[in-house]
Amino acid sequence: MKFKQPGRIISIWLAAALSLFAAGTTRATPTGLIVLTQGKIIRVVSANHADLLNISPLIWGPHWSYTWTRNTFTASGNNQANLAMQGNLGGTKIPFVFHAIAQKTGPRELTITAAFHTLKNADLTAAVLAISAGSDFAGLNQTTCYNAAGVTKSISLPIGNSRVSNALRKLVLKSASGKIYKLSLNPAVPCITAGDFRLQLATHHIQAGVQRRVVATLTLPEDFTFYSGQASVPPPANFHGWFPWNATRLPHTPSVISMKKWLSAPAGKYGWITQDGSRLIYHGQPMKLWGVNTSYSQCAPPRTWGTKKAWYKRWGVGTGAARANFYARYGINLVRLHKFVSGPGWAGICSNRSLVRFNPLALSRLDSFINQLRLHGIYCELSANFGSVPLGPQDAAKIPYAKEWPADATGWRNTGEGSLWFSPQLQKLQIEQEVNFLKHRNSYTGGPNADDPAIFCVELVNENDIFFWTTTGAFRQYPAIKKLAGQEFFRWLKNRYHTRKALLATWGPRGINAMAGDGFSGESWHRGIIYPDANLWEVSPQQLAKSPFKARLLDTLRFLYHRQNAFYHRYVKAIRGTGYKGLIVTSNWQAGSGYANYLNLSSDASCGNIIDRHNYFAGRGSMLVSPGDAILSSGMEQVQNRPFMLSEWSSVFPNQFGVEGPTIIGAYGMGLNGWDSSQIFAVSARAGFDSAVGRNQWQVNVPQILGIFPAVARQVMRGDVQESRLLLHRYVCVKDLFHARLGFTDTITQNGDVKSFTTNKVPAAALAVGHCVVAFTKRFTPTSTVSLKAYRKDGMLCSSTGQLAWHAGSMPTSGFITINTPGTQAVVGFAAGRKINLNNVVITPQTRFAAIYVTALARHGTIAASHRILITTIARVYNTGMKMVRGYLMNAGQPPMRMEPVQVNLTLKRPGTPTVYVLNDAGQRTGKTLPITGGQLVLDGAATHAVYYELVYP
Repeated sequence: MKFKQPGRIISIWLAAALSLFAAGTTRATPTGLIVLTQGKIIRVVSANHADLLNISPLIWGPHWSYTWTRNTFTASGNNQANLAMQGNLGGTKIPFVFHAIAQKTGPRELTITAAFHTLKNADLTAAVLAISAGSDFAGLNQTTCYNAAGVTKSISLPIGNSRVSNALRKLVLKSASGKIYKLSLNPAVPCITAGDFRLQLATHHIQAGVQRRVVATLTLPEDFTFYSGQASVPPPANFHGWFPWNATRLPHTPSVISMKKWLSAPAGKYGWITQDGSRLIYHGQPMKLWGVNTSYSQCAPPRTWGTKKAWYKRWGVGTGAARANFYARYGINLVRLHKFVSGPGWAGICSNRSLVRFNPLALSRLDSFINQLRLHGIYCELSANFGSVPLGPQDAAKIPYAKEWPADATGWRNTGEGSLWFSPQLQKLQIEQEVNFLKHRNSYTGGPNADDPAIFCVELVNENDIFFWTTTGAFRQYPAIKKLAGQEFFRWLKNRYHTRKALLATWGPRGINAMAGDGFSGESWHRGIIYPDANLWEVSPQQLAKSPFKARLLDTLRFLYHRQNAFYHRYVKAIRGTGYKGLIVTSNWQAGSGYANYLNLSSDASCGNIIDRHNYFAGRGSMLVSPGDAILSSGMEQVQNRPFMLSEWSSVFPNQFGVEGPTIIGAYGMGLNGWDSSQIFAVSARAGFDSAVGRNQWQVNVPQILGIFPAVARQVMRGDVQESRLLLHRYVCVKDLFHARLGFTDTITQNGDVKSFTTNKVPAAALAVGHCVVAFTKRFTPTSTVSLKAYRKDGMLCSSTGQLAWHAGSMPTSGFITINTPGTQAVVGFAAGRKINLNNVVITPQTRFAAIYVTALARHGTIAASHRILITTIARVYNTGMKMVRGYLMNAGQPPMRMEPVQVNLTLKRPGTPTVYVLNDAGQRTGKTLPITGGQLVLDGAATHAVYYELVYP
């Protein structure tokens, strides 16, 4: 869900940019507490990388109008940082000044002086210094507040909304380990809570020039290091030895790592990819798709450089042929064309006036790109838009209530994500758009897109479903959609109950207008309007169990389920009417937890061919710390007898462990759990590598991602990792869901695109052991509790196949996995100094974090017998001058990218002495070789400036 809502993207960016951290300790980074300033925030961070306290100013003008400025803390020496916020109060033109000084005044003491004033008399909501406390302080009466008179008040965290004191003098927080953190205030100030503590410098009204000031002295339980700004943050240890990435932008040149010959070209030459139960089948054999996304107008790149050569070169987009060739080189055999009909111009291939008509030039470019992908053996997935149907000026004339959706300067309207489910006109337009594109004759292949087996999959709705909160959000935002939904729900209820009396006999006497508190008043059986309000929080198993309106909410879920299925069936019928024989995905979005989520999953399974999901990682450090967690946990949504696809995933910048993503998805997802397709997310795409990390949050064309593809794609396509025969079931009966019955408890957490899934019977960690699936049954079937005890050995969680092992970590920068198959043997993660004894090689990493792969190069090769072996060694990647401390990006730096050198000792167990060639970043021989004696090989990236090595046996 990218670039949809600027506010949401900013929040995702902040969540990523302010909370991720790099591996390893920098030269001067202490092992204890640190305090740093970043943007407008003062952060206290523990030795295990937990956020303890965040302190920052917040200002609202009248009516909660937020005040935002670009000002940030700047260093004033090593022990002081200054913040000078200046601008106009939100919603006004009244200038204000907010000064803050953070100064280390003792080994354990930080003094923060904050002052606020306006240049004119002003009304405002509040100007506060906000203190948020991390989870280390959560618990009963962990916080004590002292007012000016010495009276105390205990508060349990996390906190809600309340008034703490009209004159707060001191705040004392006690951590779970018993450590005390004190904040003393001079003078005492009013304090309220709203998820955080808000020290109020000004509220309601302030006179011009009157300064409101507080001095807050923070006393920590131990000595700390203060980073007042980026200049005080040193680079990583031995950064002078990190070497530049020099991958060629000429993908036509020969390369040892190239996988072009692995792809069966042209795509679809043997017919369609089909579904056989839980597998994709092509030409009688199981098919695995290892892919990438591209979005908007970049789905229609130029055929030639033409007159825009300079523009395209500057952005590195490249022609369609160059991009297809580049993808094939790195083992990519699927491209998800995402949001390609989200509008005209940069937004896609639509005409300037309508979403169901296409711009001829843009359409021709897309035709060419699809054909180039096909010729290179690369398949396409069609993902039309966001799930929020874009409405052109001509389309709006067909909808009587179109003016409810705001129009931009060109007359295009954003219809919102929830409108689709209850607007028959929007549904008709969305279906018409898809049908028109499938009926369109590709000017390069000569036939309609519906007949092209290289288009392996069509997606109906992206990141949206009828159960998600966006549906009720549309009701609140668009009165016409609310009315349509209320009328439709009433008709459904009348057909089900026939009379108001029968309805209330089930719902209870207060059933109608029961949701007035949510903004859904005015319901009437006689006027024929009852609203299908099913707030995801209210229909969670925990809340539903104690709701006085349980029967109504369950009826609402039943109605939404049938409504969504009816739309999907109509949509699928129209697509099949074009002659399209490929596969169909309904949606890729989950819906809360419990009953709503499994109804939505059942809808996806019964109406489409493939279960598809999205997930991202924006955690503190590495996914390797916890088996089955983070992105991999999406496998808990896999359904028995349906292929599974993860069509969007990424470790968002500035996470520095990006290389672990493809390795985990490749081995545990595509391998052990039998997933069928993976498409890492990218907004933009190039015919080569980016020049720097951080170009956007979701980069693919960087060495820590794409650099590992030649090894992982070989592993995936060759089927090196066996699919587990151990099936770990969760049983779900759809009919039972309508009666609030589910044989297990699931826990789904979500922050935007970042999600995690687990259950009390089959934990997410089981994904590291066997094949986890949801089985939909006709009657209730108990779900057994899974014990992983038998698979724990020597501190590792071993797969049921014996090929994978996961060593969990104790802190965010710890944990590693091993892969031990005939064709691929690897260690990924924090395994420095460990001797990893695999079937054909012993790997002893010396670098703290790295991915080290030993891979047979041949299509059917093994490490024991192959003539040629590829060794891949990738760790972290920084820009030149980039600075991070415990995951906080202090300075993004600039090109070129620099590779952390990987040192590793290898012992080859097979007879014979190979020649060891050093390869450049493009996978070509450099002319340099390395010595090997008795099977002992030492690789030192600091000396070779290489990530790839080729072993050639005589």
